[in-house]
Amino acid sequence: MSTFDLVVKNGTILTVDNTLSKKRWFAVKDGMIAAIGDRDDFAGDAKEVLDLHGDTIMPGFVDAHVHATLAGMKHYGIDLLGINTVSGVLDAVREFCAKDPSDKVVYGFNMTMAKDMDDKRAPSRAELDAVTGDHPAIILNWTIHGGILNGKAMEYLQATAPKTACLVDENGYFNEDDPIAHILNLFSDEDFENFFMRVSEDCASMGITTIHALDGFWVKDDRDTDILLRVLHKLPIEIRPYTQTFDVEKIRNYGLKQIGGCLPVDGSPPQLTAAFSEPYHMAPHTRGFLHYTDRQLYEMVYNASKAGMQVIYHAIGDRAIDQLIYIYQQVDREIGIRDLRHRIEHFSYPSVRAQEMAAEMNIVAVCQPTLANFLDGPERNIIEFQLPKEKAIWQENFKIRMESGVTVANGSDAPAASLNTLDALNACVNMHNPERRISLDDAMKLCTINAAYAGHQEDRLGSLEVGKQADFLVIDQDPYSLPSGSDLSKLVIKATYKKGKQIFSRK
Repeated sequence: MSTFDLVVKNGTILTVDNTLSKKRWFAVKDGMIAAIGDRDDFAGDAKEVLDLHGDTIMPGFVDAHVHATLAGMKHYGIDLLGINTVSGVLDAVREFCAKDPSDKVVYGFNMTMAKDMDDKRAPSRAELDAVTGDHPAIILNWTIHGGILNGKAMEYLQATAPKTACLVDENGYFNEDDPIAHILNLFSDEDFENFFMRVSEDCASMGITTIHALDGFWVKDDRDTDILLRVLHKLPIEIRPYTQTFDVEKIRNYGLKQIGGCLPVDGSPPQLTAAFSEPYHMAPHTRGFLHYTDRQLYEMVYNASKAGMQVIYHAIGDRAIDQLIYIYQQVDREIGIRDLRHRIEHFSYPSVRAQEMAAEMNIVAVCQPTLANFLDGPERNIIEFQLPKEKAIWQENFKIRMESGVTVANGSDAPAASLNTLDALNACVNMHNPERRISLDDAMKLCTINAAYAGHQEDRLGSLEVGKQADFLVIDQDPYSLPSGSDLSKLVIKATYKKGKQIFSRK
């Protein structure tokens, strides 16, 4: 009988352990790393040998912020990325609907914000009606928050949720999340199962072996989470579900120890709804909006913490972060939360004091390097639309967060940004603005061990060490061997393994 199930050898193994050591081989037994070595001296026997022939191994990526339902749904919808005209959007929708004469719901995503369109507006409900036939249709902004409904979708909403229908104006435009949940509920159970399988396959092809799925809330009554929990065992990757609800008892009944997600304490900066202390730089009529009262946040955080659950919320602007961080501090003083590792998703523009408090209370910041690099672009700086230039560098700057002692983890926010973690890795070290760049060492941690830590999974995920799962990807080059400034997104993922079993291979 062979001693091991698999041995991986003859390459560079980036362990991302405490010393960021490199190894030459490791052996797998029952899905776990059972032995590891520094030299080409493996002397055991194994059922299977993976000879790297000089390739590089690194731990499987962990993505701590994925909207799995929406990210999988994109395979069945209309990707409007890069279309900047009303006629272009309508042409794409018309072409999609012409292929399907049914009355099935149509989903569009990644639509350019109205103010950024060449026409300085989005399509109207009447214009959508002219190209969607019998389909109810929902078109979402790239931020996910807000979009447009056509007439059929509006009729359904008025019949089933008249209070929510009031959030949509006469042209079909909405800037809140509630309409999304009702319209996406029109998809079938089989559709949702397909969404989760497709996003899992996408992840495997990108070296992602684990994701934190922020679902519920986007679909009425958290129906997508119910379906996800039924199919977890069928999926090639590991998914840690975070249900976006205030209902602690529901999560207890699920048997989960984590609650929340993109529950928005505030909104989205491009929509002028993220809550800042000062007015928007280019829109001085508003400071954005807070969505919950202190009492609402306190009761949920207290009850969930009392039940031993990790809590996570979306907070972008300093006013929203302050509201949430002081609630965390209040509950910490009453019952203690530091071992629970509560999180703040985005944590985009914290005050200095909020940043210090996050470090003190072991609050994890799940940030989006790929999205930050897009917002701080060389041709058009979206962050400076929101804040004066001298303050803009503080927003989306996880380098500053890490230097202050905050644990920062990578979360793609897919489908609002690229699911590909190599894009995030490259963004970390090659940010357009040098003041945002971090070292490759820190970038590797963000995408592996830190993201595992954000989900209480670092004891078995995020690094390649004896006693941990054999979750890893094979890449064609050692990123540490490349010249400074090399585009790390061009690394080629040759294969992905979960518990020592191949779940993806590039043909």
